[in-house]
Amino acid sequence: MPTTAKTSGTLAKLGDLSTFDVSTAAVPLDTADSSGGIPTLSATFVDGTDTEYLVGDTLTLTSPSVGSYSGRIVSHSKSRGSNRHTVDTQSILSRLNSDHRLYPLPDYSLAGDGHPLIPLYSLEYWTQQCGIYYTKVPGDVLFYQSHYGHFGAFAKGITRPVRSTINVRESGGGIGVPAIFGGRTWGTFGTGYESLVTFPEGAYLPVAIPKMTDPNRMVFGLDVVLDGAGRVGHTTWSFVDNKGRKTAVRLLIKSDSGFELQVAETPDNYVTKITQAATVGSRYTVYFSLSQNAATSTRLHMVVLDAVGAVLSSQFSFPTSIINGSLSLTSVRYYGEMGGTGSQIAYANSFISLEKATPVTRFADVKSLTQGYKGARFMVGFSGNVWEHIKQYCSIYHLDVSYENGKLTFGPRQRDVKVGASLSELSTTVSEREQARTVEVVNQNHTPSGNSPSVLWKADSVYQVAVGEIQEFVVQTPHSILETSQPECVWGIEPYPYTVGAGQYVVTGSDGYIVSPDFWRDQGGSIKTETTENDGEIKVTIKGPDYDSPRAPYRISEGDAGRPALYVSGLGVLSKPETLKVATGNGRAAKDVGVTLDSPFIGDVEAAYDAAARAARAFATPEVRVSIAEPLLYDEISKLGTFPSGALVKHEGNIQRVVSASQSHSSMSGSAVQHNTIYQLKRSFGPGTTIAGMKAYYAGKSIGKVNIKPLKQVK
Repeated sequence: MPTTAKTSGTLAKLGDLSTFDVSTAAVPLDTADSSGGIPTLSATFVDGTDTEYLVGDTLTLTSPSVGSYSGRIVSHSKSRGSNRHTVDTQSILSRLNSDHRLYPLPDYSLAGDGHPLIPLYSLEYWTQQCGIYYTKVPGDVLFYQSHYGHFGAFAKGITRPVRSTINVRESGGGIGVPAIFGGRTWGTFGTGYESLVTFPEGAYLPVAIPKMTDPNRMVFGLDVVLDGAGRVGHTTWSFVDNKGRKTAVRLLIKSDSGFELQVAETPDNYVTKITQAATVGSRYTVYFSLSQNAATSTRLHMVVLDAVGAVLSSQFSFPTSIINGSLSLTSVRYYGEMGGTGSQIAYANSFISLEKATPVTRFADVKSLTQGYKGARFMVGFSGNVWEHIKQYCSIYHLDVSYENGKLTFGPRQRDVKVGASLSELSTTVSEREQARTVEVVNQNHTPSGNSPSVLWKADSVYQVAVGEIQEFVVQTPHSILETSQPECVWGIEPYPYTVGAGQYVVTGSDGYIVSPDFWRDQGGSIKTETTENDGEIKVTIKGPDYDSPRAPYRISEGDAGRPALYVSGLGVLSKPETLKVATGNGRAAKDVGVTLDSPFIGDVEAAYDAAARAARAFATPEVRVSIAEPLLYDEISKLGTFPSGALVKHEGNIQRVVSASQSHSSMSGSAVQHNTIYQLKRSFGPGTTIAGMKAYYAGKSIGKVNIKPLKQVK
């Protein structure tokens, strides 16, 4: 396979490839280390034309030595009079790692206590925020919804996910729980289950239906699985035009008679339909597109694909009175109707995209999520840089990140030594690091709220409002909050202590007597709560009654006026932080605390001590780092493969972990650190090896070459 390079743009030509370098860094073992990164590419070309226009284009490099790399050109340099120019590129994760407010899982009953798939849900959610979707959606993506556990929606121009709600209706003898199945964990719905994504008023998502003369189409997509008998489910996209008129498009899925696509003025009044047959139990990808003639009609085109290609296709036209002009999306609703038997109806993903034609093939995967052998019991949200939090999470829970051939992969940390990777040039550096007697780790002690609101914050002071006065303030809690409930005005806090419920508060007048909740509400008094863009923050708004009563001003208190009585509740992951201090073993170090790890992902004692042990090692021992270099024939693949970072190699009885690598068509260089664990020691010698055999292997080698020298004794 020859090395090739091409760009997505047409305004400039790259020229002939001269040199290139792909640099990567592994997620560190030390939980206090924030290094690590996915590949970046620098390439030099000769005899290009109009190369200053390359910035912003996508560069794709394919080479045997590094595989396939695709990234956006972020910088260009060229000297005057030179025919050579250099471009630097970044992958989408590096480029779109802006700060976000991410939320915890909305329904913990989906995964259960300590479900092993929770890390995958969160990584799926986080990487979507970076702009990487499990399904590559072509065109200019306006909306994307995934049901891989988190039930969230993302759209251009909306800085925070628009969270959906899952409404559970009674089915038969009671209320069940949506099941989880499959390697990719599709969101599944039983009879009476509903997931509703609602865009709030004022933040509707604009969706312009192109004219028939426009080469573009507005394409709606959905993956479904049908099974059982008599099962019916449907997906409804609801719109509103600039005059407030409502329109709805519904895809009805029947396990015994295929698909029906319906269009109506409201979701409850469908007047047209296209019916397609389908085979029960098969997975289908359904695409339907809209375009319109402003004067006469709107055209709807539907394509249904099975695992091998397009199997069904239909087109239908209807009056523009049904769908006409620019629309805004207000909600997307998934619902499994009552009745029927057999397996549930499953929904994988849904999107709205502007493209030049209705797709005729499924989209290629761009992420590969593999199960790690360690993971958090409960997944929290956070505020900040997404990529930095992903690295932190992967470091704590022993996960590696790789980016090979255009796929971002999360999986268990590499434990197998690369056989045959005998690096020809090595130089060892032993350097003394900052020493400390202890390290500190904050154990967040995570507990999920479950489906019932739990108390997130209790007022520790009395708030006072005059007639018609509005007070707003923000409180910081240690919790990761999905949403808050609106507290209820009551005669007295009950039960006491108050820990679970929608939240309560008591109002006392200036005369020292409790104000009737009915009077407070009827006269316009209220307390409202909401989350902010910062994780754990709650905004509280208190409004005094509009009626000018002699009992004003009013105090949020119970009994006497000095007793606070305001409890704010909500859903999310509750935290009760506790700082653990762990000795490094270096009792003679001058510094007491080397580092304090305060990560939102350290949620229990096991995770805390595991993180502390690795941080303690960094502050107790020198670092042994090996510089590595491997010359390659032209476009030869390194013995470490196309993604060396994170790989394990053995040299003189030591296991080394590659922490950084720089690759070109003719060489690979970088650095590695000592990685001698009990597990690796056992793996190195294999089953049946005796202590005598291990001693014989190390015969003649000095201690310094196979182990870290002990610290000098301080007298």
